[in-house]
Amino acid sequence: MGLLWLSTIPPTNAVVAQIFGIQHLSMLGGFVFFSHQIGSFMGVWLGGYLYDRTGSYDIVWYIAIALGVFAGAGESAGARSPDLPRQPRQAAARGLKLTTKIALWLLAISASLAVFALYTRPDFLFTLANQVWACF
Repeated sequence: MGLLWLSTIPPTNAVVAQIFGIQHLSMLGGFVFFSHQIGSFMGVWLGGYLYDRTGSYDIVWYIAIALGVFAGAGESAGARSPDLPRQPRQAAARGLKLTTKIALWLLAISASLAVFALYTRPDFLFTLANQVWACF
């Protein structure tokens, strides 16, 4: 199933509980999970539809990368509910958080580029492994 499968459910439920309280957490958590499934279905369906129309998955990759960048930019900008008060932070904690965000952005961008490179050139992984092995 993978290391990270369903790993977002506890933090998502925590965010829902923090925003709406715990009185209706089970119903709201179910709604969040249901909407996630609808989004998954629409993503798969749209990918197949665009493949049928264009004969390539390239446009699907571009849309996925654009949506990921858009979501990351929204998170980095500090998008939050206007009725939630901001917690005071210390300068050191803010610097650590910025460093963590930069590292995660670099990791996400490099992973996206690696997946796209593997998709467009399947022999890329073997070439890269041979080049790394030649360094030793």
